[in-house]
Amino acid sequence: MEKLKRYIVFLIGLFINSLGVSLITKANLGTSPISSIPYVLSLNFPFTLGQFTIAFSLLLILIQLIILRRNFKAEHLLQIPISILFGYFIDLTMVMLFFVNPKTYLSSVVYLLIGCVILGFGVYTEVLANVAMLPGESFVRAVSYTWKTEFGSTKVAFDVSLTVIAAVLSLLFAHRLDGVREGTIIAALLVGFIARLFGRWLTFLEPLLFRKKVYLHAPEDYRVKRIMDTENLSEEDARQKVRRMDRRRSDNYHYYTRRIWGHSKNYDLTIDTSIGAEAVEEIIRRTLELREKQKITD
Repeated sequence: MEKLKRYIVFLIGLFINSLGVSLITKANLGTSPISSIPYVLSLNFPFTLGQFTIAFSLLLILIQLIILRRNFKAEHLLQIPISILFGYFIDLTMVMLFFVNPKTYLSSVVYLLIGCVILGFGVYTEVLANVAMLPGESFVRAVSYTWKTEFGSTKVAFDVSLTVIAAVLSLLFAHRLDGVREGTIIAALLVGFIARLFGRWLTFLEPLLFRKKVYLHAPEDYRVKRIMDTENLSEEDARQKVRRMDRRRSDNYHYYTRRIWGHSKNYDLTIDTSIGAEAVEEIIRRTLELREKQKITD
């Protein structure tokens, strides 16, 4: 039930995300960086923005497979149906927003800013669900994981690269800068910031929607030994993997929440798993029982 609820929230966020992308595009000042290449292609070829979004997303998934190789897990394949659904959502919301046809530059800016707020809320909702990532975000995570780069700076570099490539394609196909404008830059600067604002303002929402958060941790030496035993790695390789995973999780968490990953105040319960699986299960069970009793007495 918990997982289903998270996926429902994710799908709602995916639709909101597509609505934001479409409104930014309809503002006629460019589009969001992740949609810039599909948008430029849709202006020059007889396929929709949503269809090119699907094709581009599948390309990003293929590149992730090449980058990650044996670290590409089955869960990454979930990006395929998500990409297809996101593409259809974009085409649907483009039709829904048929009435958006700004006549002045001021109205274009207003629509652009509203679109950025909507897209930022969509990104926040997807992060809140915490079950899957769109191919763009997953691609950045794959790059930062493989080459040990910081998630935030890698995300900025990725957005800039997409915008530059889209501009080059526009000049190549249309011989003018079409589809990449000031709105693309504004969206790149605002959307992540707005998503993080929602994350700070709506901290009460997660405990209302989902179960209490438990943070499981253990000393590095304990984790290294466990990985050595379960994955047949040397001590050096196991230690590198532990530190690499920690940095990836920390970067990702901090980028979207501006909070410290693993900080006790961000969780309802933190447990050192080196005490043993049975003890951890018992602590969680007893805590849940006490919470339920507290609800009844309240």
